[in-house]
Amino acid sequence: MITFGIRVKENKVKGDLGKFRAYLGTLTNNLLTQEACLTSRSALKYAPPIVPTGGKGDTAAAGKMGERAIDKDVRAIFAVQGSTLASVFDGGMGGALEKFQVWRAKPNPVKSSTLLSKIHKDTDELRAFGKAANIYLNKPNKSEFVDSVGGMRTIHEMQRKNGRVVREGRPSAQVKRYPYIVKKDSMIKQYVKQRTMQVGKLKSGWWEIIKTYGTNLVVFGRVVNAGAKGLPKYITRHGGNGTMQKALGGNSKRVTVRNLIGDSDGAGLRTKTRDLVIRDRQAAIAKRPYQQYANRIVRNWNNGLTANA
Repeated sequence: MITFGIRVKENKVKGDLGKFRAYLGTLTNNLLTQEACLTSRSALKYAPPIVPTGGKGDTAAAGKMGERAIDKDVRAIFAVQGSTLASVFDGGMGGALEKFQVWRAKPNPVKSSTLLSKIHKDTDELRAFGKAANIYLNKPNKSEFVDSVGGMRTIHEMQRKNGRVVREGRPSAQVKRYPYIVKKDSMIKQYVKQRTMQVGKLKSGWWEIIKTYGTNLVVFGRVVNAGAKGLPKYITRHGGNGTMQKALGGNSKRVTVRNLIGDSDGAGLRTKTRDLVIRDRQAAIAKRPYQQYANRIVRNWNNGLTANA
């Protein structure tokens, strides 16, 4: 919960008290709405994806991090025909060493098990080749073929945990050694492209609140748009999943904002989004004490000036 207070002593107000109360009610409503939108913007900053140094989830760089994570996860599960170590020995020893050299010349695949990584990094090529032959020579290639993007999606979902693959120590040991095989790399790229369109979806509730409630707010005489400036497309292409509720009766007034999918797969808890947002907004409010504005409004009103002067 983030709190700020405005306490106006009505016995200090001169003139039309009813009119002043109406003005103050509108102002309070707009202030609460503004704070709700600024809180939502702060949540966009700290909700995943974020940049490696932390935060900045409301920048295009964070979206790129999310896209790269998906590409890494997908390529940990799927490989192109002929690119795996098991396929080096599909034809026996004939030409296997040359194929092994080609395999070693490529970057170490993210899908590699510890054993395969050691083989890839071994400075003694013939020793590494012998280890590989002991594992795969005259053994059936247990990699399964996948011939559709829909099939890739089903397999990908099975290998995920908490929304991710590599970060969670996956895929399974079987898939690390024998990844699923697709005919062309273009199929992997097509699937990755589809999945990356979902990057930013978990932030959709926060953006929904900002775009719905954050425009044309009159706050202390200024028309403001709260929270929308500079947001990247990876966030603004999504919608829905956000709610805002106000309780304006009595002396204690509050606004509550919720992103209904913001903690899917425990994403918000892992990045401590809630705690970081509260910290930032409390610090911001401390630098902008609303009570000072309220006291100025009363002085202006009593002096016959516009309340916003």
